[in-house]
Amino acid sequence: MNLHPEYQRRLVWGPKKKSRFIESLLMNVPTPPIFLFEWAMNRHELMDGLQRLNAIVEFHENRLTLTGLEFWEALTFERQRQVFRPNQKA
Repeated sequence: MNLHPEYQRRLVWGPKKKSRFIESLLMNVPTPPIFLFEWAMNRHELMDGLQRLNAIVEFHENRLTLTGLEFWEALTFERQRQVFRPNQKA
């Protein structure tokens, strides 16, 4: 899958915008879909949604610390592992 076709802009969302998007997902707020284009059999490229997809991947890989949340301030400075396993002992 080609995630960076020529027409796709560079990554521009900062940590706050990524965090607010993740907050929306955690709250079950409807978000725009991610669009793929199939240019050949089983060959896809990302048409729309790079910023959103990147935010999801960074959060899933525990590389995004949540910041600037509007509704779930208690999750500020948390990462994916802390959000989904808050009381798990190492």
